[in-house]
Amino acid sequence: MSEDKPELEQLKSEARKAEEDIAKLEALLQEAREKRRKAVNLLEKAEKPAAAQDPAAAAPKAEPADKPAETAGAAKPAETGDSESVKMLNLARETGRSTIFDRAIKMKPCNIGAEGICCKICAQGPCRLPLTKAIKDGSEPDKRLGLCGATPETIAARNLIRMISAGSSAHADHGLALVETLQDAAKGEAGDHPWKAEDKLKEIASKLGLSDSLSKDAPQLAADVAEKCLSEFGKQTGEL
Repeated sequence: MSEDKPELEQLKSEARKAEEDIAKLEALLQEAREKRRKAVNLLEKAEKPAAAQDPAAAAPKAEPADKPAETAGAAKPAETGDSESVKMLNLARETGRSTIFDRAIKMKPCNIGAEGICCKICAQGPCRLPLTKAIKDGSEPDKRLGLCGATPETIAARNLIRMISAGSSAHADHGLALVETLQDAAKGEAGDHPWKAEDKLKEIASKLGLSDSLSKDAPQLAADVAEKCLSEFGKQTGEL
């Protein structure tokens, strides 16, 4: 038992230290919450400059009897100009669901990721190339390189190009669906789709180099335009 006593005392000491650390973390958390509350209050005041300067503007206006009362966390016009989106934001907050606006207040952007200098393309990384103060003020040469030898500029450009490519690819199927609908309409297989803008169809045909087809009627011209557009998907040579 005497041999176990020092070990027991050590465990008690570690437990006390852990409790102290927890207390410190809770105090920091409380402080952060208070700072966030003050920041939100400042933002709300900044969004209402007219009301602060003009007491008449600050006076509450009569609301229709059937209009529901706004909650403390109601969506504001500054968040979105769409009235239907405002309704959905209010509903989300009333039911305790967070939105992008709520998360934007709480989340601090990654300094490295915000500059586009974090690369996760290959399995050797991720490589992070933070811009240090010494490099920024010129007292130290910029020799930052990823494992593959990529410079910060290469990584940032590569990340941007990959995001653009991914976004374009995601929408490519939307374009394909439109072309297929045009092709079906030319065959009369797309339901009741009247030809309302033949001038636009001819303009597109001209841009696609189908000048020989401009004299055709709308369905025939649409068939040529659709065939030309379909050939662009998966094209291996030439310009898109």
